[in-house]
Amino acid sequence: MERGIKGGRKGFSVHNVWMDVINILNSLAKSRPIFYSEADFQHAFAWAAKSLYMCEPRLEVRMIHTSSRASLDLLLNLPGEKIGFEFKYKTSPISAAIYGEVFSLLNQGALDIFRYDCIKDISRLENAIGSGQISRGYFILLTNEPAVWSRPIREGHADDEFKLHENEILGGVRTWGPAAGPGTRKNREDTLTLTGEYQCHWSPFSLIQGEKFGTFNCLVIEVSTPSFSMHSSNKTSRPITRLSKPRANSGRYSKLTEFLSQTAENRIELTFDQVREIVGSLPASAYNHSAYWSNHPSHPPAVAWLSAGWKQSKLDFLGQRIWLERITDHPTHSTKPPQ
Repeated sequence: MERGIKGGRKGFSVHNVWMDVINILNSLAKSRPIFYSEADFQHAFAWAAKSLYMCEPRLEVRMIHTSSRASLDLLLNLPGEKIGFEFKYKTSPISAAIYGEVFSLLNQGALDIFRYDCIKDISRLENAIGSGQISRGYFILLTNEPAVWSRPIREGHADDEFKLHENEILGGVRTWGPAAGPGTRKNREDTLTLTGEYQCHWSPFSLIQGEKFGTFNCLVIEVSTPSFSMHSSNKTSRPITRLSKPRANSGRYSKLTEFLSQTAENRIELTFDQVREIVGSLPASAYNHSAYWSNHPSHPPAVAWLSAGWKQSKLDFLGQRIWLERITDHPTHSTKPPQ
């Protein structure tokens, strides 16, 4: 049976050079159908990318616009563009000799925690894009555990909102189900929010003959925000809505719309606390996730300033400051009565 990642070209064009992520994975599958660990997978992918394309790979790069110690698994530096990658490698027991190397993989278990961490990786890529550290990102999951890509027989599990099976659509707020115990939630209590919407499409990667868990499948999710165009002919991600059509603003954030409508300047700087004073309160995600301050209309602040004819032009997440500027082609709304 023919193996290898199929589908559209999931990549990006830089100075007329198209880096094809699928091509990298297919090349890798021929020489490395199996890996010792997730770190081994990351390193092998970085080496293959450097060998095939003009790029400089950097592993475990610290996120610069976050208060946490999070880092990107891989950063590829290309002329004029920085691409981020997050990898996951989930294994079930297998023992095989490949090209003279003996691989003995263990059952890593804890599928619910693993799925949560996968969604968190996608969210981390969105935050890196929203803060300007990278222009786009890719989440790549490789596994020989069928339960990861197979649709569950029944629902009601603690990790239902983190499932990654074929055709599952990821997006919006993701949280643990009521069946999740304290041990499962430990160090993973946060609700996860995805700005984009992503559909899971799995492809075969490699086949180790004679092994119960010898089938390795791969999931590639391209991550971007609405402000960046998608060049793939077969996109795996898309914005939920368009920036040009923000939903009607209501509630406390209407106070921000009113504030901006009454502002005479064309560009202003606000601290997060000043925004909080205007609207009354801010959720914890405003201080923990830079994507909350993006121009995507799934977030109430963006709805407020887009409705007033403004946009976010600059973000200093560590300094907790945001710059807003008036959209020049958007009609302004005067609060003064006509003369």
